Amino acid sequence: KQNGADFALIVTPYYNKPTQKGLISHYTKLANEVDIPQILYNVPSRTACDILPETVEILSTHNNIVGIKEAVDSKERIDDLITISSNNQNFQLFSGDDPSFIKMIQKGGDGVISVAANVVPSKISEICKLVEEKKHDEATFIDNTLSNLYDLLFIESNPIPVKWALHKMGLCDSGIRLPLLELSNECKAVLQNDLKELNLI
Repeated sequence: KQNGADFALIVTPYYNKPTQKGLISHYTKLANEVDIPQILYNVPSRTACDILPETVEILSTHNNIVGIKEAVDSKERIDDLITISSNNQNFQLFSGDDPSFIKMIQKGGDGVISVAANVVPSKISEICKLVEEKKHDEATFIDNTLSNLYDLLFIESNPIPVKWALHKMGLCDSGIRLPLLELSNECKAVLQNDLKELNLI
């Protein structure tokens, strides 16, 4: 907030595996103590801890908790979260899973916080716009052209591939902090071919 951020995206605490009550206390304390709109980030594949929909529902009533970035691709989960969002107009649902984000927003989700959007921001934005305009066939067509990119951006641990892709596009340097290393040569070749097919390099 002191540096001028508009929102804070806050990931579920990792390693210590809190209970759902612990998650409620954790997020509530942050929301009480820092007056900035906060978005929950649920990515249990990285944190080994899952924010369940019933926990999200409780947290969604806090004025400073304005949404969730949900990385679990589950129909039942998304349906539950869409219901929560629909019942609270101040709480928005964002996908955190590029390969499935179009399905979420077609069901009523509010958008995506995307890895691929770092590489193809205009295309991800256009997909969202077309869905909003109910032009689902056009949106799906563009999404399908990006399906290989979605996969390749996770060919090694994120953000290794996306950082290298942006470097190849001339948008950043090639450095990356340990314990992450630069993309391996064999993966570079595959990702570079896709970037060329998409006319990005």
